[in-house]
Amino acid sequence: MTEKRLETKMLHSGYAGEPQFGARAVPIYETASFLFGTAEEAARRFSEHDINKIYTRIGNPTVAVLEQRLADMDEGLAAVCYASGMGAISTLLLALLKEGDHIVVSNTLYGGTVSFFSDFLPRFGIKISYVDINKTDEITAAVNKNTKLLYAESIGNPKLNLTDLEEVSKITKEHNIPFVLDNTVTPGIFKPFKYGVDIIVYSLTKYISGHGITIGGAVVDSGTMDWRRKFSRLSVDTPPFHSAKYGNMSLIDQLKITLYQTGACMSPLTAFLILQGLETLPLRMEKIGENALKIAEFLKNHSKVNWVNYPGLKEHPQYSLTEKYFSEYGPSGLLTFGVKGGLEAGKNLINNVKLCSLLANIGDAKTLIIHPASTTHFLISEEERQETGVTDDMIRLSAGIEAADDIIEDLNSALNSI
Repeated sequence: MTEKRLETKMLHSGYAGEPQFGARAVPIYETASFLFGTAEEAARRFSEHDINKIYTRIGNPTVAVLEQRLADMDEGLAAVCYASGMGAISTLLLALLKEGDHIVVSNTLYGGTVSFFSDFLPRFGIKISYVDINKTDEITAAVNKNTKLLYAESIGNPKLNLTDLEEVSKITKEHNIPFVLDNTVTPGIFKPFKYGVDIIVYSLTKYISGHGITIGGAVVDSGTMDWRRKFSRLSVDTPPFHSAKYGNMSLIDQLKITLYQTGACMSPLTAFLILQGLETLPLRMEKIGENALKIAEFLKNHSKVNWVNYPGLKEHPQYSLTEKYFSEYGPSGLLTFGVKGGLEAGKNLINNVKLCSLLANIGDAKTLIIHPASTTHFLISEEERQETGVTDDMIRLSAGIEAADDIIEDLNSALNSI
């Protein structure tokens, strides 16, 4: 049988029907633990690595379906889900790193990730080098004998810069370090493992859930990394996991061990809700990309707009990377633009939109809008805001799946009111 297409996998992968009652929808196994019929069955579940029927902090059947579906989405080996995107990122780093280790990190990352890297990891003796992710000479200069991974995003937020993954992966392969990519903004429409990425992290809260109703995160492993040379931690043989040392499941087992120890587990109800969003992900991402491009084309010609930043525009300085990596669906739905009049004009625009929702999130089925300089980035200095790409006049918009003309009419009315 041929490999199923994305749309089919997101509806069927990991679940063929519940055997007892024949439930077509994935059941919510909302239980803390699972009965063992006999002492022999209990021993078997532990010895045979049947962790999804022991204790929900280790694994749960509802969560397991979501994990399988995410792994299949990215054509990876396996996935582990967490209570949030930051839970996924922090648990991955805790599983891989120890005192004295060093990581190389893109200098255009989500603020929560930067805070964890800059404020939390140094307390445990882990050093961080920030680099321009598209300057290979900077990356090469930053790597040293203690470097254990490189971390980047498929599309930076809020700069919306793209990463030439093939070029970066050449360096990580040369030094035998895993290339970790946050693919939150481009799930499904982009396959990072094809371009040399080893591990993918997600905030499932955004596009994958797609409806702004719950929080979750995930790590997906390609299964291709050779862990033997630099990662002695992955050889730990801890019940109930018992993986072969450095085998292709060694990272997944270590993630499960760390999850068991730290407790950032996903609830079964959360997994169920995210599965509902995942079923329509390909359809939504296609519509979101179409809408984002139409909105960007409209904004670049508006008299009240100074500039538009969307990698799908042909005049964007990184459009060649859009063609290379996002030619089918476009570079997702995030765009930013500057309004004439600066800070106050930006706030006035926000106060005059009617359809767009003002909130601090992205990736919803509804169009979302925010003025970062007066909200998400107001505590940092103007100089620091400039470095992150947040100017006083900047508006960030996350395109939804409404009719594009209705979104444009709302923005046009708000722009004309300032």
